[in-house]
Amino acid sequence: MKKIFILLTLLINMQVINEAAVKNTQVNGKKAEETKNIESELEKADTYNDNNYFKKKKKIYEKYSSSSDKAKLRLANYYSQDLQESEAEKLFVELAKNKNKEALKSLGTMYLFNDEEDKLIKLFDPKNPKEMFELAEIYYDNYETTKASNIYRELAEKGNKEAYLKLVSTYNYEVQADLLKLEYSKGNIEAAKLLGELYSDSGLDYETGVKYYKKYLEKHAGNKEIFTVFGEYYSKEDLKKEMAPYIKRGDKGAKETLELYLAKVEEGNALDDEVNVS
Repeated sequence: MKKIFILLTLLINMQVINEAAVKNTQVNGKKAEETKNIESELEKADTYNDNNYFKKKKKIYEKYSSSSDKAKLRLANYYSQDLQESEAEKLFVELAKNKNKEALKSLGTMYLFNDEEDKLIKLFDPKNPKEMFELAEIYYDNYETTKASNIYRELAEKGNKEAYLKLVSTYNYEVQADLLKLEYSKGNIEAAKLLGELYSDSGLDYETGVKYYKKYLEKHAGNKEIFTVFGEYYSKEDLKKEMAPYIKRGDKGAKETLELYLAKVEEGNALDDEVNVS
């Protein structure tokens, strides 16, 4: 009798758990559908650039700003572009409190432009390395290179490799190349990517840039920026040969970049056969 009671209890508990799981799945599915619909509406509003639709864009952003950070960020940017800085700042601050990186960046640009650096600094915890790195990024993006370098250097001295590589990027061309090569010799594969950028960005040494990018691609997937350099460097026939392995493994932007650099439309249409990606 006792065994039967225990068995019945287990069965009832299992039923309750299953019902709860089904309910959670339904709730999560409904939320996912709502999120999808909101994002669709926001993307549609983004296209409203004509004066007749500009206010309609704002209304859509306002409608969803209380339930969607993406909508709130769009509304903040709308206010910023419309020179309503106080309204923009209010929304950027709300988003920044949740560590929204785009909001932090926009807010940082606003504060630095308005000589309100003290407001910017208060947003970051000086004892938090991750937050200080984000502050340095804001300085760097706003051409406050010295202030960015000071933070990068302090973090690098504590062993932060990402900060060290960013510090290197603040030096002149020759020093950057030497320091990055030193890092690469130590096995830092990210240095290979940065060397690829350094040599190819100038447009003067694609050959060396491609060499280091290929070293990086041995360990990591590529992207459109990297493959664009390949397109600038290789002839069409060589490009098809070089890009084939990256297309086969599904690197983002590989196939699109090759199609872009193949001048003939028919070559682009027959791409899968030519590089044997099937």
